[in-house]
Amino acid sequence: MAVKVIDVSYAQGRMDWDAVAPHIGGAIIQLGYGSDFASQDDAQWSRNVAECRRLGVPFGAYLYSYARTDDIARSEVAHALRLLPPPSELAFPVYLDVEESSLGWFFRRAIEIWVSGLREAGYTAGWYSGRALANQYGLAAAPGETWVAEYGASRCAFSGRLDAWQYTSQEWIGGVGPLDASWFYRDYKASGGDGDDDMKLMDQEVIGPGGNVNAGQALGWSLHYSKDSSQALGRIEEKIAELEKKVEAIDPRYEAPAEFDYDKIVEAMAKKGMLQTAVDYDRLAAALAKAVNDDAAKRMAE
Repeated sequence: MAVKVIDVSYAQGRMDWDAVAPHIGGAIIQLGYGSDFASQDDAQWSRNVAECRRLGVPFGAYLYSYARTDDIARSEVAHALRLLPPPSELAFPVYLDVEESSLGWFFRRAIEIWVSGLREAGYTAGWYSGRALANQYGLAAAPGETWVAEYGASRCAFSGRLDAWQYTSQEWIGGVGPLDASWFYRDYKASGGDGDDDMKLMDQEVIGPGGNVNAGQALGWSLHYSKDSSQALGRIEEKIAELEKKVEAIDPRYEAPAEFDYDKIVEAMAKKGMLQTAVDYDRLAAALAKAVNDDAAKRMAE
Protein backbone atom coordinates (compact mmCIF):
# COMPACT_ATOMS: atom_id res chain seq x y z
CA MET A 1 0.00 0.00 0.00
CA ALA A 2 1.01 3.59 -0.35
CA VAL A 3 3.45 5.02 2.17
CA LYS A 4 3.14 8.58 3.49
CA VAL A 5 6.43 10.42 2.92
CA ILE A 6 7.33 14.04 3.69
CA ASP A 7 9.93 16.19 1.96
CA VAL A 8 11.96 18.66 3.98
CA SER A 9 14.51 21.44 3.55
CA TYR A 10 15.94 24.45 5.35
CA ALA A 11 12.43 25.96 5.10
CA GLN A 12 11.31 23.84 8.08
CA GLY A 13 14.24 25.06 10.19
CA ARG A 14 15.30 22.70 13.01
CA MET A 15 12.38 20.36 12.64
CA ASP A 16 11.12 18.32 15.58
CA TRP A 17 11.82 14.90 14.13
CA ASP A 18 10.88 13.11 17.36
CA ALA A 19 7.31 14.39 16.94
CA VAL A 20 7.05 13.59 13.23
CA ALA A 21 8.92 10.28 12.87
CA PRO A 22 6.27 7.93 14.35
CA HIS A 23 3.68 9.10 11.82
CA ILE A 24 5.54 8.80 8.50
CA GLY A 25 6.96 6.09 6.30
CA GLY A 26 9.94 8.11 5.12
CA ALA A 27 11.40 11.47 4.13
CA ILE A 28 12.96 13.03 1.04
CA ILE A 29 15.63 15.51 2.16
CA GLN A 30 16.82 18.48 0.12
CA LEU A 31 20.52 18.41 -0.77
CA GLY A 32 20.62 22.00 -2.00
CA TYR A 33 20.27 24.07 -5.14
CA GLY A 34 21.88 24.02 -8.55
CA SER A 35 25.58 23.70 -9.33
CA ASP A 36 28.23 22.15 -7.13
CA PHE A 37 29.05 24.98 -4.73
CA ALA A 38 29.13 24.47 -0.98
CA SER A 39 27.33 27.80 -0.59
CA GLN A 40 24.32 26.19 -2.31
CA ASP A 41 24.08 23.19 0.03
CA ASP A 42 20.85 23.08 2.03
CA ALA A 43 21.57 24.50 5.48
CA GLN A 44 19.65 21.66 7.20
CA TRP A 45 20.84 18.75 5.03
CA SER A 46 23.36 17.30 7.48
CA ARG A 47 21.09 17.68 10.51
CA ASN A 48 18.06 16.19 8.74
CA VAL A 49 20.09 13.18 7.62
CA ALA A 50 21.49 12.72 11.13
CA GLU A 51 18.00 12.87 12.66
CA CYS A 52 16.64 10.30 10.18
CA ARG A 53 19.54 8.01 11.02
CA ARG A 54 18.99 8.47 14.77
CA LEU A 55 15.28 7.69 14.57
CA GLY A 56 15.40 5.06 11.84
CA VAL A 57 13.39 7.09 9.33
CA PRO A 58 13.93 5.75 5.77
CA PHE A 59 15.06 8.57 3.51
CA GLY A 60 15.95 9.69 0.01
CA ALA A 61 17.08 13.05 -1.34
CA TYR A 62 16.43 15.75 -3.91
CA LEU A 63 18.22 18.69 -5.51
CA TYR A 64 16.50 21.79 -6.87
CA SER A 65 17.60 22.32 -10.47
CA TYR A 66 18.55 25.48 -12.33
CA ALA A 67 20.18 23.61 -15.22
CA ARG A 68 20.03 25.23 -18.65
CA THR A 69 23.14 23.65 -20.20
CA ASP A 70 24.74 20.22 -20.15
CA ASP A 71 27.65 21.55 -18.06
CA ILE A 72 25.33 22.93 -15.38
CA ALA A 73 23.37 19.67 -15.36
CA ARG A 74 26.58 17.69 -14.85
CA SER A 75 27.56 20.07 -12.04
CA GLU A 76 24.23 19.36 -10.35
CA VAL A 77 25.02 15.64 -10.50
CA ALA A 78 28.40 16.37 -8.90
CA HIS A 79 26.65 18.46 -6.22
CA ALA A 80 24.49 15.49 -5.25
CA LEU A 81 27.33 12.95 -5.32
CA ARG A 82 29.46 15.15 -3.04
CA LEU A 83 26.83 15.06 -0.28
CA LEU A 84 25.02 11.75 -0.65
CA PRO A 85 25.67 8.79 1.66
CA PRO A 86 26.31 5.39 0.03
CA PRO A 87 23.45 4.08 -2.12
CA SER A 88 22.83 1.22 0.32
CA GLU A 89 21.76 3.72 2.98
CA LEU A 90 18.98 5.25 0.91
CA ALA A 91 15.47 3.78 1.03
CA PHE A 92 14.13 6.13 -1.66
CA PRO A 93 15.48 7.54 -4.92
CA VAL A 94 17.49 10.72 -5.46
CA TYR A 95 15.35 13.22 -7.36
CA LEU A 96 16.02 16.23 -9.55
CA ASP A 97 13.44 18.92 -8.76
CA VAL A 98 12.54 20.58 -12.07
CA GLU A 99 9.97 23.33 -11.59
CA GLU A 100 11.57 26.54 -12.90
CA SER A 101 9.04 27.13 -15.68
CA SER A 102 11.40 29.37 -17.66
CA LEU A 103 13.72 26.37 -18.03
CA GLY A 104 11.04 23.90 -19.06
CA TRP A 105 12.56 23.51 -22.51
CA PHE A 106 15.64 21.94 -20.82
CA PHE A 107 13.85 19.71 -18.28
CA ARG A 108 14.10 16.51 -20.31
CA ARG A 109 17.80 16.93 -21.01
CA ALA A 110 18.57 17.83 -17.39
CA ILE A 111 16.72 14.72 -16.21
CA GLU A 112 18.55 12.51 -18.71
CA ILE A 113 21.95 13.72 -17.47
CA TRP A 114 20.84 13.45 -13.84
CA VAL A 115 19.46 9.93 -14.05
CA SER A 116 22.42 8.67 -16.08
CA GLY A 117 24.98 10.17 -13.69
CA LEU A 118 23.27 8.97 -10.51
CA ARG A 119 22.64 5.48 -11.86
CA GLU A 120 26.27 5.18 -12.90
CA ALA A 121 27.20 5.90 -9.27
CA GLY A 122 24.83 3.17 -8.05
CA TYR A 123 21.79 5.26 -7.01
CA THR A 124 18.14 4.94 -7.95
CA ALA A 125 17.32 8.26 -9.58
CA GLY A 126 14.28 10.17 -10.75
CA TRP A 127 12.67 13.56 -11.04
CA TYR A 128 10.04 15.73 -9.34
CA SER A 129 7.78 18.39 -10.86
CA GLY A 130 4.25 19.76 -10.80
CA ARG A 131 1.63 17.92 -12.81
CA ALA A 132 0.96 20.78 -15.23
CA LEU A 133 4.65 21.29 -16.02
CA ALA A 134 5.27 17.55 -16.27
CA ASN A 135 2.51 17.16 -18.84
CA GLN A 136 3.37 20.36 -20.70
CA TYR A 137 7.01 19.38 -21.21
CA GLY A 138 6.43 15.70 -21.97
CA LEU A 139 8.10 14.30 -18.86
CA ALA A 140 6.15 11.05 -19.20
CA ALA A 141 8.90 10.12 -21.68
CA ALA A 142 11.75 11.18 -19.34
CA PRO A 143 13.84 8.44 -17.69
CA GLY A 144 13.84 7.61 -14.00
CA GLU A 145 11.39 7.40 -11.13
CA THR A 146 8.46 9.81 -11.22
CA TRP A 147 7.30 12.03 -8.33
CA VAL A 148 4.58 14.49 -9.31
CA ALA A 149 2.76 17.21 -7.35
CA GLU A 150 -0.92 18.02 -7.70
CA TYR A 151 -2.86 19.53 -4.82
CA GLY A 152 -6.58 19.58 -4.11
CA ALA A 153 -7.39 16.59 -6.33
CA SER A 154 -8.69 13.07 -5.67
CA ARG A 155 -6.00 11.71 -7.99
CA CYS A 156 -2.95 12.98 -9.82
CA ALA A 157 -3.67 13.52 -13.52
CA PHE A 158 -0.10 12.96 -14.72
CA SER A 159 -0.07 11.46 -18.20
CA GLY A 160 2.67 8.91 -17.49
CA ARG A 161 3.62 6.30 -14.89
CA LEU A 162 3.19 7.70 -11.40
CA ASP A 163 5.55 6.35 -8.73
CA ALA A 164 4.80 9.00 -6.10
CA TRP A 165 2.19 11.75 -5.69
CA GLN A 166 2.77 14.88 -3.61
CA TYR A 167 -0.83 15.64 -2.69
CA THR A 168 -0.43 18.59 -0.30
CA SER A 169 1.89 21.28 1.06
CA GLN A 170 -0.30 21.81 4.13
CA GLU A 171 0.01 18.61 6.17
CA TRP A 172 0.35 18.78 9.96
CA ILE A 173 2.05 15.71 11.42
CA GLY A 174 2.65 15.21 15.13
CA GLY A 175 1.86 18.87 15.65
CA VAL A 176 4.51 19.96 13.13
CA GLY A 177 3.61 21.78 9.94
CA PRO A 178 2.69 22.80 7.43
CA LEU A 179 4.62 20.08 5.58
CA ASP A 180 4.71 18.71 2.04
CA ALA A 181 3.29 15.18 2.05
CA SER A 182 3.23 12.51 -0.64
CA TRP A 183 2.00 8.98 -1.26
CA PHE A 184 4.79 6.73 -2.50
CA TYR A 185 3.55 3.67 -4.36
CA ARG A 186 6.78 1.72 -4.80
CA ASP A 187 8.94 -0.08 -2.25
CA TYR A 188 12.48 0.63 -3.40
CA LYS A 189 14.28 -0.90 -0.44
CA ALA A 190 12.53 -4.27 -0.60
CA SER A 191 13.17 -4.59 -4.32
CA GLY A 192 16.88 -3.89 -4.15
CA GLY A 193 16.59 -0.27 -5.20
CA ASP A 194 14.74 -0.39 -8.50
CA GLY A 195 11.13 -0.30 -7.39
CA ASP A 196 8.50 -2.99 -6.89
CA ASP A 197 5.04 -3.58 -8.32
CA ASP A 198 3.42 -3.84 -4.90
CA MET A 199 4.06 -1.75 -1.81
CA LYS A 200 4.45 -3.59 1.47
CA LEU A 201 1.16 -3.77 3.35
CA MET A 202 1.29 -0.99 5.90
CA ASP A 203 -1.26 0.68 8.15
CA GLN A 204 -2.24 3.81 6.29
CA GLU A 205 -5.37 5.93 6.37
CA VAL A 206 -6.99 5.34 3.02
CA ILE A 207 -10.42 6.81 3.72
CA GLY A 208 -10.25 10.58 4.09
CA PRO A 209 -12.33 12.72 6.45
CA GLY A 210 -14.79 13.42 3.65
CA GLY A 211 -15.22 9.75 2.81
CA ASN A 212 -13.29 9.97 -0.46
CA VAL A 213 -11.88 6.70 -1.71
CA ASN A 214 -8.93 6.62 -4.08
CA ALA A 215 -8.46 2.97 -4.98
CA GLY A 216 -5.08 3.63 -6.60
CA GLN A 217 -3.76 4.99 -3.31
CA ALA A 218 -5.59 2.48 -1.13
CA LEU A 219 -4.33 -0.64 -2.86
CA GLY A 220 -1.12 0.61 -4.47
CA TRP A 221 0.33 -0.59 -7.74
CA SER A 222 -1.32 -4.02 -7.60
CA LEU A 223 -4.47 -2.32 -8.87
CA HIS A 224 -2.76 -0.52 -11.71
CA TYR A 225 -1.31 -3.76 -13.02
CA SER A 226 -4.71 -5.51 -13.01
CA LYS A 227 -6.94 -5.67 -16.07
CA ASP A 228 -10.19 -6.10 -14.14
CA SER A 229 -11.55 -6.10 -10.61
CA SER A 230 -11.42 -9.89 -10.22
CA GLN A 231 -7.71 -9.90 -11.07
CA ALA A 232 -7.13 -7.03 -8.66
CA LEU A 233 -8.91 -8.89 -5.87
CA GLY A 234 -6.85 -11.96 -6.73
CA ARG A 235 -3.66 -9.95 -6.15
CA ILE A 236 -5.00 -8.79 -2.79
CA GLU A 237 -5.82 -12.38 -1.78
CA GLU A 238 -2.28 -13.40 -2.73
CA LYS A 239 -0.92 -10.70 -0.42
CA ILE A 240 -3.13 -11.94 2.43
CA ALA A 241 -1.86 -15.49 1.84
CA GLU A 242 1.75 -14.26 1.99
CA LEU A 243 1.05 -12.55 5.30
CA GLU A 244 -0.56 -15.73 6.65
CA LYS A 245 2.59 -17.72 5.85
CA LYS A 246 4.79 -15.14 7.59
CA VAL A 247 2.61 -15.21 10.70
CA GLU A 248 2.63 -19.02 10.76
CA ALA A 249 6.44 -19.03 10.51
CA ILE A 250 6.66 -16.73 13.52
CA ASP A 251 4.03 -18.57 15.57
CA PRO A 252 3.30 -22.19 14.55
CA ARG A 253 0.26 -22.16 16.87
CA TYR A 254 -1.45 -19.52 14.75
CA GLU A 255 -4.61 -20.70 13.00
CA ALA A 256 -5.90 -18.69 10.09
CA PRO A 257 -9.58 -17.79 10.20
CA ALA A 258 -11.88 -19.66 7.83
CA GLU A 259 -12.73 -16.30 6.29
CA PHE A 260 -12.13 -12.66 7.08
CA ASP A 261 -14.93 -10.71 8.74
CA TYR A 262 -14.43 -7.42 6.93
CA ASP A 263 -17.04 -5.60 8.99
CA LYS A 264 -15.12 -6.42 12.17
CA ILE A 265 -11.83 -5.38 10.56
CA VAL A 266 -13.33 -2.04 9.52
CA GLU A 267 -14.82 -1.56 12.99
CA ALA A 268 -11.46 -2.26 14.65
CA MET A 269 -9.67 0.12 12.29
CA ALA A 270 -12.24 2.83 12.98
CA LYS A 271 -11.74 2.48 16.74
CA LYS A 272 -8.00 2.95 16.25
CA GLY A 273 -8.63 6.12 14.27
CA MET A 274 -7.31 4.57 11.06
CA LEU A 275 -10.63 5.20 9.29
CA GLN A 276 -12.58 8.36 9.82
CA THR A 277 -15.75 7.28 8.01
CA ALA A 278 -17.52 4.01 7.37
CA VAL A 279 -16.57 2.21 4.19
CA ASP A 280 -19.19 2.41 1.46
CA TYR A 281 -18.49 -0.78 -0.45
CA ASP A 282 -20.43 0.32 -3.54
CA ARG A 283 -18.31 3.49 -3.77
CA LEU A 284 -15.17 1.47 -3.14
CA ALA A 285 -16.08 -0.87 -6.01
CA ALA A 286 -16.75 2.13 -8.25
CA ALA A 287 -13.40 3.66 -7.33
CA LEU A 288 -11.73 0.33 -7.99
CA ALA A 289 -13.30 0.11 -11.44
CA LYS A 290 -12.30 3.70 -12.21
CA ALA A 291 -8.70 3.05 -11.22
CA VAL A 292 -8.49 -0.11 -13.30
CA ASN A 293 -10.06 1.61 -16.30
CA ASP A 294 -7.89 4.72 -16.06
CA ASP A 295 -5.91 5.26 -19.25
CA ALA A 296 -2.56 5.25 -17.44
CA ALA A 297 -3.55 2.04 -15.63
CA LYS A 298 -4.47 0.42 -18.92
CA ARG A 299 -1.08 1.24 -20.41
CA MET A 300 0.70 -0.35 -17.45
CA ALA A 301 -1.56 -3.40 -17.49
CA GLU A 302 -0.72 -4.18 -21.11
